[in-house]
Amino acid sequence: MNYIQKDPIATGVAAGPRHRESVREMDDDEGFDLVQYWRLVRKHWLSILLLGAAGFLTASWYAGTVVPMYSASTTIVIDTSRGATTGVGDNYSYFYAAQMFYQTQQTILGSRELSERAAARLNPFEKDRLIRIVEPGFVDKTVATVTGTVRSFFRTPPKETGSVPTRAAAAEPGLTRYGAVIQGGKTVTPSRDNSQILHVSFRSHDREMAARVSNAIADAYVDYTAESRSTLSEQSGRWLAEQVERMRQKLTESQNALQAFQVSEGLVTLADVENLASARLQALNDKVAEAQKSYEELSKRYGPKHPRLIRAKTELDGARAQLNKESRSIVLDTEKRFELAKLENDVKSNQEVYELYLSRFRQLDVSTSDTISPVYVLDRAQVPGAPFSPNKQRIVTLGFIGGLFFGALLAWLREKLDNTIHLPNQMEQELGIPTLGAVPYLGREESREGRRMAKKSRDNAPFSVERYYSHHSKSPFSEAINHIRTGILYSNAEKVPKTILISSAVQHEGKTTLAVNLALSLSQLGNTLLIDADLRKPRVHQITRDKHNAGGMVELLVGQASTDDVLLKDEGAERFTVLKSGVIPPNPQEILSSRKFDQMLENFEKVYDYIVIDCA
Repeated sequence: MNYIQKDPIATGVAAGPRHRESVREMDDDEGFDLVQYWRLVRKHWLSILLLGAAGFLTASWYAGTVVPMYSASTTIVIDTSRGATTGVGDNYSYFYAAQMFYQTQQTILGSRELSERAAARLNPFEKDRLIRIVEPGFVDKTVATVTGTVRSFFRTPPKETGSVPTRAAAAEPGLTRYGAVIQGGKTVTPSRDNSQILHVSFRSHDREMAARVSNAIADAYVDYTAESRSTLSEQSGRWLAEQVERMRQKLTESQNALQAFQVSEGLVTLADVENLASARLQALNDKVAEAQKSYEELSKRYGPKHPRLIRAKTELDGARAQLNKESRSIVLDTEKRFELAKLENDVKSNQEVYELYLSRFRQLDVSTSDTISPVYVLDRAQVPGAPFSPNKQRIVTLGFIGGLFFGALLAWLREKLDNTIHLPNQMEQELGIPTLGAVPYLGREESREGRRMAKKSRDNAPFSVERYYSHHSKSPFSEAINHIRTGILYSNAEKVPKTILISSAVQHEGKTTLAVNLALSLSQLGNTLLIDADLRKPRVHQITRDKHNAGGMVELLVGQASTDDVLLKDEGAERFTVLKSGVIPPNPQEILSSRKFDQMLENFEKVYDYIVIDCA
């Protein structure tokens, strides 16, 4: 809406009646404002709610058509203290007690070999049932197709690799297929408290097969562990038997060597030799001591040349010579004693090793039949009562929330991509033009109320939305018109606007409705003239009560009619005059830009307090 005089003093904008949006002014802050987003949601609440309902229905359909998935779990305990064996079992117990042992067992449980063993425990009917329940349904096929198509754009297909059949697959044709199904649905998880417990789960569309296969996997693992222990015990037994025989032969050889040496050297055991040598030295020492004592006693009685003293001296020297000879003889036999000691040590060590292996062999023979397996099933899988997937409540909730989010996102994009002006503050932000007011939309309720008030009016005038102000002057619509009137009059304190031009960018924006109602509002303050300057599609003549066609502005400008002939006094409002457009000329722009049009406005300004021009 523009208001003009000879020199335009201000410019203003008002929203037309075809805008259904709220007329509340929003903050000028262009940053993140929750209030703005809340108003956006309120504005598009219906579309957002419809998309939320669509997401809810789609998720409900998917949750109702997808095949339910059941999961059954078997609990296995690995107690290393129960499986300790003797003999070579020290190493085996250490292997069981190692920290990585439980991770190894978890890997064994998740291996394909164990899946094949579990499949071998199923009967033919269960195997066929296992294959049938993995056939995908319509929804699964659709989802798989879409997912595969999307993934194909982002990655290259994997290279084909040949599969190596396991021993179980070679034993029974087609077993690999069943093993692959079990391998795909099997899950092995350790206990959360780092205990010696493993949980083996199997997922299937058949609740009974879920429990059956889970127990089959656990049984196959227990058997596999027993077979492994039995194989290890057999290998240990054979190795111990070989070691016992080897040590027995070695012991025999060392005993024969010791005996041969004793016979060849005429020796007994090293202890007997040492005892004999010690006894002989002791006897010779005693003899030397006795001769020494006798010599000393005789030397006290007799002189050096006495025959008895000389004989005692000779006996002492002989005893000493014999002792020295025996000592030299013992030193010469030291090498033989060392050799004898070495042979005796060999026999002793071989005897100890032989007895040790023999004892371990006997203990292993007993433990093979008496040892308890360290692996056992604590809780067998039971047939699940309810599926774990799909979680229908979560799917429906996510579908509804996703629909609402998608709807809000579309509303946000729509607002961002929309370059039209819907609210007064947008005009100020985009064009920098001050807003004088906004006219609310007249819906069915407002129109019905206007007709009712028109029937009660004194002039009994027919209802027209362009004359809504005169029908219902106390309505919010009329209050908005008065607000615009006040904004125009106070827009310039020095010179009050007198000539006001109403225009619009496109048709059907409520230009004529605003012009007529604004003129009716100004007529309450003074004489007001409404000029229909829309020379292409004039409309003012349709709402006037003129029953004769005396011409209009065009006829006045070209001199075919006088002022008194074309001015129409409105019967429904005091001080309100209307000047129709008249005949539609071929050149409207030249007429409106002519000097005669300016002179006409100058003449009218001298007569009327306010002039409202309804222009194209």
